[in-house]
Amino acid sequence: MCIRDSPEGINNVSLEYSDANGLRWSLIEESSTNDGQYDWLLPEITSNQCLVRVSDVNDPNVYDTSDDMFTIFKCMHAFAGDLNKDCFVNFEDFALFAQDWLKEGDVPTYELETFLDASGCTSVDMSPDGDKIYACMGKSGTTRQYRVFDTNDYSIIRNCEVTGCPWRGLVSSDNAYLWTSVYYGGYVKKIDVENCNIVKTIDLGSWTFELAFDSQRRYLYVGENDPGTGVIGTLQVVDTSTETVVGSVTLNGEPGKVIVVDPCDSFVYLMTRNSGSETLYKIETSGCTVVDTLPIFGVGEIGISINSDGKTLYVPDPDANLVYAVDTDTMTIIDTWTIDSACGFYISPEGTHALIIGDSSPDIRIFDLLSKQIVQTISVGALVSYSPECSKPYWDITNGKVYINLLSASEGGVAVLNAEW
Repeated sequence: MCIRDSPEGINNVSLEYSDANGLRWSLIEESSTNDGQYDWLLPEITSNQCLVRVSDVNDPNVYDTSDDMFTIFKCMHAFAGDLNKDCFVNFEDFALFAQDWLKEGDVPTYELETFLDASGCTSVDMSPDGDKIYACMGKSGTTRQYRVFDTNDYSIIRNCEVTGCPWRGLVSSDNAYLWTSVYYGGYVKKIDVENCNIVKTIDLGSWTFELAFDSQRRYLYVGENDPGTGVIGTLQVVDTSTETVVGSVTLNGEPGKVIVVDPCDSFVYLMTRNSGSETLYKIETSGCTVVDTLPIFGVGEIGISINSDGKTLYVPDPDANLVYAVDTDTMTIIDTWTIDSACGFYISPEGTHALIIGDSSPDIRIFDLLSKQIVQTISVGALVSYSPECSKPYWDITNGKVYINLLSASEGGVAVLNAEW
């Protein structure tokens, strides 16, 4: 369960809960960094008079309590019909069943609207205000730069040159900066998007490729390793508010091209590769610790994704023509689908379907998770993506668009898809 609160001006907070409407309190965490949320493992109690209290570690008189009481109870039996796992079988479970049933055929029809010119495009991101698209031309045969597009008419606003081969770029929460990995040299750079000036460079070691933000776009998770050895890599954590590295996790292999943060910001997932042996890592964000791994041999360079409730992770295996659905709680494979040459499998925000990027064709395929079938193929022309695992969509649900970078050194760019959700 996620506890969310953002008391201003407080560095560390104490967390408590009450099972008696505030008459008595039990400690959850004596001192936790005030980053706006805490992943709470619920106690094995039964009470409908529960509250949570968050207070200043240095001044207990400064506190905030949950507005309403809530219920915690210990589930003694597992029921097949308990779809929402609340230990009851009732109309809420029936509603979930009906919702899933009605989802069949509820996959939007996509149309290719246009193709933004950005050769060697290794990533795409939208500014949080929705005004601009940032395309990283990190594999361009000419100047390596970020190309900024206006989302209204797709005109080019500016080009920001970046030395050292940028790879993945993500825009800060205030729309003012672009954080980019630079794979030659192992840097992360902070760029002022108005004047293209580099205002901060953080040296992380060897090579850096993938970046991923938490939901607040504060903590940046960076994959780093020395590709000359490919034996040891790291996941580095950068606090963008202080521009410092605040955590690091050693990995037995080279981090993959896609890093996934779960919706509650509690865990980070990524694949590693070491001499033909691939492993899926589950890393707890609060302590930067590896909590579980799952060997998945032979998957190679792939693009993974997670559904909106954080319960299922999708891992493609293009060599075996398979896609695995992984239960994130148990880190076990719970379903397998036969899909040809799926290098990237990206679940839609509402969870009804996925976009598939493959290495046998530049076409984009739409996979219906209910019928377990490909329901649409979108042709993007003759633009062959030689690194399809690097293609990663940005979903603009508000305006019914998806932006997908397709990587080709001489051509490539950003495919803009229209859809009605």
